[in-house]
Amino acid sequence: MVLVLLLVGGVVAYLFLPSSNPPVQVGEIVVFAPNDVCGLNIDPKVAYYGFNSSTGANQTFDFPIPNYNASACTVHGVTTNTTGFAITYAQTPLTIPGSGSNPGSTNASMNITIISPSSSFSGTLSLIFS
Repeated sequence: MVLVLLLVGGVVAYLFLPSSNPPVQVGEIVVFAPNDVCGLNIDPKVAYYGFNSSTGANQTFDFPIPNYNASACTVHGVTTNTTGFAITYAQTPLTIPGSGSNPGSTNASMNITIISPSSSFSGTLSLIFS
């Protein structure tokens, strides 16, 4: 009898309790540069692994930002157009040395703080560099 109650209780908990999956699941972070800063308006796009978090959580990341230009370039700003996300800190301006004749061979590390949306999300986060 006790075993039956435990099994029934387990099944009910599994069916009706919220899952343990984080409500914010970013599969990939993609970088765009409409004005082609540092040659970042390339195809395929520059992309990073995503992350899982809670709604409204702050996440700080350290991104290696490449320079596909032969000469030095400067990133002046970072925004996002992905609904619900916000950038609260981006280490800008950031100057990245030129890559000479080997495109993308130089990069600089940029810290960015991202606030997750207040509701569930699953998909790709876009960062727009200028």
